[in-house]
Amino acid sequence: MKSTFIISVIMLISNFAFSQNLGINVQGNYSRPVKKQFLNNPKVMADFCEGYPTNWINNYVSTEISIIKDGQTIKAIGKNDKLTTQQKEIIRLAELGTQINIEVKYKLPNAVTNKEDDFTMEFPLTVIPEVEAEYLPGKKDLVSYLNENTLKKISDADSKKIQNTEVVFTVSELGKVENIKIIKSSGFDVIDKMIVDAIASLQDWKPAENIDGVKVKQEFKYSLQSMGC
Repeated sequence: MKSTFIISVIMLISNFAFSQNLGINVQGNYSRPVKKQFLNNPKVMADFCEGYPTNWINNYVSTEISIIKDGQTIKAIGKNDKLTTQQKEIIRLAELGTQINIEVKYKLPNAVTNKEDDFTMEFPLTVIPEVEAEYLPGKKDLVSYLNENTLKKISDADSKKIQNTEVVFTVSELGKVENIKIIKSSGFDVIDKMIVDAIASLQDWKPAENIDGVKVKQEFKYSLQSMGC
């Protein structure tokens, strides 16, 4: 399977250096993405899990796949990386925005004790649109605008006290920003409002599309955080 981790539009980190040592990041609201096309007929984990460690997990204990659908958790357990009929069905049920949770229990030899130790690996995936939403003026304009209207307006004094901040928002089927929510506050009401106002003014988007070419919503996340020393 070719890599699905290339984010064509929104993986934007500030290219500017500021004295307050803060950076911004805007991306789709997910950690490990998977597109619906890879969920239609998977046979093994590697068919839809990019980077799945097939080469070094040999001694499986169990594999569990679960999703939450209509408020209910649905899960199925297998013996190895080959999907059971029930696991395949759960994967097919996953809709856009659904998180597919994979828990793999396995054993590896311990070089000291010469025994096999138990390990657990969690591998969450989020179903994303086939075509992600795109800010029409372009990536550089988006980065520049957010730098000018959020990052550069924070004083050096406040930057030393500010908390890592996360704001999520949705790009609608019409390409408009809506449902802006503060997930992690900066600790400053005025900075939180400044970020929300800046995001709300970014209304010129090309909406996301699903596998059938139908325009769909997509959720994004704005992060403001310390970039270290």
